[in-house]
Amino acid sequence: TYKEAKPTYRALVIGNTYPNETNQLPGSDNDARAMATMLRRMTGTPYQVNTQLNLSDSGMISAIRSTFADAGSNDVSLFYFSGHGANTPETSFHGSLVGVYHTYLSVSRLKEELDKIPGKKIVIIDSCHSGAMIGKSAQVDARAKITGRCFIGEHASVGPGVTIGEGAVLCRGVCV
Repeated sequence: TYKEAKPTYRALVIGNTYPNETNQLPGSDNDARAMATMLRRMTGTPYQVNTQLNLSDSGMISAIRSTFADAGSNDVSLFYFSGHGANTPETSFHGSLVGVYHTYLSVSRLKEELDKIPGKKIVIIDSCHSGAMIGKSAQVDARAKITGRCFIGEHASVGPGVTIGEGAVLCRGVCV
């Protein structure tokens, strides 16, 4: 009889506080640590968690590649970011994840990296302007948006009836 391989659950959890920069954001490190703790405590889906703090755009790309390098088609890969989101509507950086040293990881570049990972992906963005990740901005290139089932929330908690499933993107931030 055929038995499906048990999935491996991996998570990359990033918290950017931007130390020694003019755009400091206290608390994102705490958000990242809390998310990592919660993922490790999930007994039904025991995540292998890689927590990273204060990454640049290239640091985020490197962390994605290394964290999910061994992902297979039956695995679940979770990407979590807590930090600033870019509010630059007239540029290709609108909705980008802001890295340290004023670097930007664009929606299209993040999608490009996530598309390389086999299996199921869950993306949780905890930043202002996160709605641009799913095209909830007239300024975002429609080809760049992350697609799938999604929920846009304005608060930290995921409320009743909200499920995070295959291809899900949970965007948090009032500035959608």
